Amino acid sequence: MTLVERWPGATVHGFDSSAEMIEEARAKTTGASYAIGDIREFEPGDDVDVIVTNAVLQWVPGHEELLARWVEPGRWIAMQVPANYDEPAHVILNEQIASPAWRERLAGLNARVRPVGGAIDYARLFREAGCDHVDTWETKYIHQLPVVEGGRHPVLEWLSGTGMRPVRDALSDRD
Repeated sequence: MTLVERWPGATVHGFDSSAEMIEEARAKTTGASYAIGDIREFEPGDDVDVIVTNAVLQWVPGHEELLARWVEPGRWIAMQVPANYDEPAHVILNEQIASPAWRERLAGLNARVRPVGGAIDYARLFREAGCDHVDTWETKYIHQLPVVEGGRHPVLEWLSGTGMRPVRDALSDRD
């Protein structure tokens, strides 16, 4: 269910730095406006009651300062960031980035080992920013990713759209 369907009387505005994501959102949703923008420059007006972010803040260094800046009395902030950076696929990815075979070509990417905090970290951040009521939690999703003969490995496919994006950007398709 989209925000527009859930709250049909609300004004919903979305933005993303990716033109492709904006076009996809426009194609799938009516009743909302969209624009290309940089979340680091987002300054919510006094009329903004709710801010929703989904799988975006992990790409923004220093996003904790953004969240604290967005806190206003009466405003709700709903956010989701992946907390899977200690899972085997990410650990192996970072081991490969740091390996002699790739270290030079992927210099600097290993800093993304854990770009987000945990639920306790965000609860503390919001409390210190002045929020009276904070609910934070972590959810672990178990994905069934069966190997299909002749296809790419499903874990590699999954990571290619998320944690491996910086790696894929730095390498050729062959690599």
